Amino acid sequence: MPRPPKKEKEPTAGPEKPVKRKDIPRLPKEDTEYIVKFYFYYDESAKKQFYVISLETIKIFRTLSYGISVDVQKTKDTIDIKILGLNTKSSFIITPKAASTELFFEDLYGTFNIAVHKHNKLANSITAMFNIFTKTITLKKDISKAAKSAKKQFCSFEVDESKYSFKEKK
Repeated sequence: MPRPPKKEKEPTAGPEKPVKRKDIPRLPKEDTEYIVKFYFYYDESAKKQFYVISLETIKIFRTLSYGISVDVQKTKDTIDIKILGLNTKSSFIITPKAASTELFFEDLYGTFNIAVHKHNKLANSITAMFNIFTKTITLKKDISKAAKSAKKQFCSFEVDESKYSFKEKK
C-alpha cells in the first residue's frame, strides 16, 4: 500500500514578539488643560461689584468633586496665579463636572498682565483691560519674548459675558 504524500508544513510566524510600550499608539494629548474666564459679578448680599477670574479644567471628573488650589499674588499691574494642584471638595451629591476655582477682586480697573503658572515652571499670560464704566473686559495676547518662548499653551483665555452681573438701577 502506497503511502500518502507528505503534506508540506505551512510556514509558521515563529514566536510572537512582545509588544513594547513605545509601539502602542497613544491618543493625542489635549494641549489645553485649563480655561481662564473673566467676568463681572455683583454680590447682592455684600453690595459689592467684583471682577472675577475663573479657572477651570478641560477634563471632566466623574467620581469626585475637585477644586483647583491656587496661590495668587497681585501687584500694581500684574496678577500671578500659581496652580498648586487639585483638592477634593466634600459633597454628598457628585455630578460630573470640571474642577474649578473663582478668584474675586474688587479693584481691577485698567490694564493687567495675568500670568498662570503650572508647577512644572510653565507659564501662560495675557493682557486684560477691565473697564467697569463701559462694562467691558478686553483681552489682548501677550507678545513678549517670554510668551513667545513658552513651550506649551496650556491655558485658553476668554471673556464670559453670559455670567456678567451688575447692580440693578432703580
